[in-house]
Amino acid sequence: MIWLILEQIQLTKELMADNEEYAHAIPEGKNDGIPLSKNALKRQLKHQRWEESKADRRAVKRAKLKERKEKQKARGDYVPRKNRMAVQGQLASGLRVVVDCAFDDLMTDKVLSRPFPE
Repeated sequence: MIWLILEQIQLTKELMADNEEYAHAIPEGKNDGIPLSKNALKRQLKHQRWEESKADRRAVKRAKLKERKEKQKARGDYVPRKNRMAVQGQLASGLRVVVDCAFDDLMTDKVLSRPFPE
């Protein structure tokens, strides 16, 4: 009975290899001893198509975003920016300011022993 199932699987793999749509989905190498099921091959093919179309989906998404921003600009709506704008006339001095908000001397031992994010 098992040999009949294995023959059917092998026949299915051969038929799928003849069909160009499934030819690249047939695994080579590590799965030669254990053939994949038809559903596994379909999943693998679907994942491969998804990966191949990733660049196209990104391009379409970027085009839609660009079009939406252009419409907002044309209407005069506020267009959010990713980077914060610096104050006009402000120059980078390279200085950093650190504010220490430590209140350890005002806290009780019980509160100090509790774990809290820093």
